[in-house]
Amino acid sequence: MDTDGFLWIVSPEYNTLLQVDKSTKTVRAEVFLEKYLSYEMGECYLSGALSGEYIVCIPSASKDLVVYSLRDKNICYIPIKDPARVYKEIYNPGFKFFRGYVYDGCVLLFSGKYPALIHLNLKTRRVDYLNDWVIEAEKVIPQGDTRFYFGDGYARRKTELFLPMNCCGAFLSLELKTLHYRFVFTPELMQGIEGVTLIEDELCFIGRKEERYYLCLWNPDTSEMRKLQIFCQDGNPGWISFLSPIYWKSKVYLTPQMADHFYVADLKSGEICIEEHLDKMLSEFPEDLQDMKIGAVKQRGNEVTFHTWWDYKWHTYNLDTWEQEDFELHFEDADYTRRHQKALCHRLTEEGAVIPEEIVPFLTFLDEVKNRE
Repeated sequence: MDTDGFLWIVSPEYNTLLQVDKSTKTVRAEVFLEKYLSYEMGECYLSGALSGEYIVCIPSASKDLVVYSLRDKNICYIPIKDPARVYKEIYNPGFKFFRGYVYDGCVLLFSGKYPALIHLNLKTRRVDYLNDWVIEAEKVIPQGDTRFYFGDGYARRKTELFLPMNCCGAFLSLELKTLHYRFVFTPELMQGIEGVTLIEDELCFIGRKEERYYLCLWNPDTSEMRKLQIFCQDGNPGWISFLSPIYWKSKVYLTPQMADHFYVADLKSGEICIEEHLDKMLSEFPEDLQDMKIGAVKQRGNEVTFHTWWDYKWHTYNLDTWEQEDFELHFEDADYTRRHQKALCHRLTEEGAVIPEEIVPFLTFLDEVKNRE
């Protein structure tokens, strides 16, 4: 989330809204979401959405969504209802939502493992649960599939928003003026759709079928679909392998969440290969961690920025020149630094990973272990 001079980040390691000075890369905690203080619930908030003066902290394990006013510094907790029934095996209260779409003073929250979409009017604070689509989705979800309801990203065509369904081979199309929905199936039926971006009038998406992955381009107004196979090894079949594709100058870049490599597809030649420039950083990925690799992807023209989950570093690449900047955020807030180190220590010890002392001081490590015992 970007405002003049600052970035705003919802910290999943500890329930905090961070303000980042873009020029100095220094960080301070804007607000601690003190309603949830322990790690026992998991990652309460994974991301946020900015609309005018308001930041919406999107709930993952949390029981509330949060609306924070940058102008008044007020925070509002809005409880999320438990689902009326559990659908298939997908529902998981530890991963409710993961992303939002902002339009006309409203925010639409995309489901991870919660059987509804949430529509929030920021002015009236009215919350609507859009769940009629779930029953229809159940008919085409493979038996025993525990993936997420939706994949990464969205594609807007006029007033119609296309959301990729990770649990089945369809897009959920929402008419934003009326919130009416329809299922849109691709000409060649997929078992799941993992990420999407819009290239002119075409949906550029990653489809999954019989443990194979394909980069597809399709105009919903026609029956033609172009499909290129991605020769990759999936890191975790229960998660999303790729985030939304990145398009620049006739090439599509595929960013791994759980997949094994960065890939690039040349739309003119139809060739897909490993993107060597970006893939170099994966050599630092600890082999003992079966975890997410890349997150928080943001494209501005020929520049793409993202962070690596295993070391919390940020990376910006110029897709024309391959100039790059790698940086860490510097925490000037001592209180948050302590909280951040404790949360990171908790996560890494749970995964059995080696913890460098420059990341978590030894005394903090001992204190955390003592508290857990």
